[in-house]
Amino acid sequence: MSTPFSIHRIHWYQPTLMVGSLIAGLAAAVGHHFFYLHRDGRLIDPTDATGQEWTLRIGTGLAFLVRACFSLSLGTALVQCFWDRLESNFYAVKMRTADRAFEIGGSPVGVVDIGVWGFSPVIGIVGVVYWLLPLAMIIPPASLTVNLLDAETSMSSSANPSMMVYHYNARNLFIAYIIGGSLTSAGCIAGLLAMLRAGRAFSNNLSTVIRVSRNEALDDLIDVTESDGASPLPDHLAASKIKLAPVYGTLTIDGERFAINVLERGIRKLDSKTSFEEKMQVETREHYDGRLDGRGVQETETRRDGWQGSLVVLERHSFSRDRTRSGDLHVILEDRDE
Repeated sequence: MSTPFSIHRIHWYQPTLMVGSLIAGLAAAVGHHFFYLHRDGRLIDPTDATGQEWTLRIGTGLAFLVRACFSLSLGTALVQCFWDRLESNFYAVKMRTADRAFEIGGSPVGVVDIGVWGFSPVIGIVGVVYWLLPLAMIIPPASLTVNLLDAETSMSSSANPSMMVYHYNARNLFIAYIIGGSLTSAGCIAGLLAMLRAGRAFSNNLSTVIRVSRNEALDDLIDVTESDGASPLPDHLAASKIKLAPVYGTLTIDGERFAINVLERGIRKLDSKTSFEEKMQVETREHYDGRLDGRGVQETETRRDGWQGSLVVLERHSFSRDRTRSGDLHVILEDRDE
């Protein structure tokens, strides 16, 4: 039997994408500076309109490339921070809050959602940087201007129009790129730390969502008619609380099925010699109607083919479809030798 701790690893692709895009953005910013420095002070041929157009196009294109690279790095960091927080957060989070945090890279609504900031201030801060980054990228293309040759001395209105030169204001470009690069670097570091804590890297694709959501408790909660994923999110799903955690199995209490959440502490010692017939202690919160003293437990299913990381429904809200109330279920696995 293998445990999540023996199969988890940080694949090279996501950290390389995050750090590589940051480095590529910084390289493009340096290239932008040297391109404008090369054009600075050059006379402009009034008959060569094409040359001016291409100078503008190249400068704008380099600024866009910097922004795209920085955004890619921040977007990858947001994905790592989300999954790490969803797994490391001891308490479950409401589905609507998790949705807002998950889509913060595609919608700025999550930035102004108080629930997202309560769930993870890091995600909120990185999200703000992600959405304000385009404002900083407006400045660099305007750092190269066209001035009269004697504009700094006489500002003569009778000067020959042919005596025009490029003027490069390096300070404006440096300020914009230093701010953008520094904030992106901070977001990249946050993403790397999230990967190290989680022990693995996540990607923002459909297969990730499908793999972590393979859970019977979710199948019971989400009706077959809601499988199309259309918005808005139904109230009973929006208020359901979720947490990413290893799953020991499922438990049916009073006709209602739950996923059993294995507490992280103490399960690192499990190996192939450890039996699933370990002592289990099931805890519940006070708002559950009844005590878990053996009554109502109809069946227990365990996964004997290994551990499965899953998006776990830990609590159903009081106005769920079947009008039932339930508490968080935790299972503590203890080593037989202890």
